[in-house]
Amino acid sequence: MANASSNMSCLETSIVTTVVLPILYFFILITSLPGNAMSLWIFLKKITLKTPTHFYLTNLVISNLLFCMIIPFLFLYYAKGYSWKTDMVICQFTVGIVTPILYINIYISMVLLSWIAISRYAILIKHNEKTCHCHCSVLRRLFLSGFLKSFRQLKFAKILCLSVWIVVVVGTVPLAAYYSITEVGVENIEACYGKQVETGGKTSQLGSLFAISLSFICFLVVFVLYVSIARHTYNIQKSATIPGRHRVYNKVFRNVLVIQVVLFVCFLPHHIFRAVFVSLVGNCACDKLTTLVEVKNIILCLAVFRSSLDPLTYLLLDKTFRRHLNNTLASSQTTQPSNSMLTYKLEHCTDCSQITVQVTKCIETPKGEQPLQFRHRTMETQTHTSYL
Repeated sequence: MANASSNMSCLETSIVTTVVLPILYFFILITSLPGNAMSLWIFLKKITLKTPTHFYLTNLVISNLLFCMIIPFLFLYYAKGYSWKTDMVICQFTVGIVTPILYINIYISMVLLSWIAISRYAILIKHNEKTCHCHCSVLRRLFLSGFLKSFRQLKFAKILCLSVWIVVVVGTVPLAAYYSITEVGVENIEACYGKQVETGGKTSQLGSLFAISLSFICFLVVFVLYVSIARHTYNIQKSATIPGRHRVYNKVFRNVLVIQVVLFVCFLPHHIFRAVFVSLVGNCACDKLTTLVEVKNIILCLAVFRSSLDPLTYLLLDKTFRRHLNNTLASSQTTQPSNSMLTYKLEHCTDCSQITVQVTKCIETPKGEQPLQFRHRTMETQTHTSYL
């Protein structure tokens, strides 16, 4: 409903809020839910030998699926929020539950992507330890062998992910409770999609500035890693080194570049404009406030659109995930020809201690020729361990 507004709200609505944003969130839902659900199934059921990267990515998938659960409420909020009142249950649920989950997803994703970048850098350092021990300082050797070595350990990854969830949830929930109970409240009844809900009070704005500071630390960490790896890669290309190490550097460089692009394209615009929004919203006229809020919500939508792109990120970051996904898609599309059949033959050794599983594929030939031709193929199972 374009140009609809509440008599008690300074904030107006337009087609951007009531039509464009609901369509964008619906698109995010239908693109994010299938990809992340399949990714979770692959991480939990298909990948048996897990690395720290797999554990980070699994937590990222869980965070994305949790966000997918609240997208329908965001759809309703932007489409019909102007007609709700702040004392309605649906409005209180959106403000007190949906909003915290949205920001929990954003900051957990951002921190986990930063940890993944550090773990990729730790893999590079592992391949460079022998060289470093020859000429590095004692302090740097302790940093490389101690702190970065921890990021290559699965136990450390589990503790780190649990700590991230606890810190983000504990930091977000009390602030969200204060925002929904004290700053929005139900005493002054106004439209749910209104100035108080969209701008918040001084406390929530201070919390936003703290979160923005944390995000810029993550950006800085990933950028420093990117520059360091780029410098190492350039030096490797200039010197005559073994091809294997060169490939390791290129893969780590690509992985950190992917993470940097995700952070800078999806998260950086949101946090830069969020800081601008907090500084301008205090003394802003109603007409300008509407524009500011709509721009903020569009950029926020860009930040959460990352959940739809994350399955592509998993493909680029982990070749074990990529291999299992390709196998799953290939097996779902493969159909057996009508003139073929598969028979499984077990051949026991003389001491019955080994069993060879063979697949015999019988291909029927036209009448008048040889009756049947057989091709034997021994199926072998290989265990692949991927760290890049």
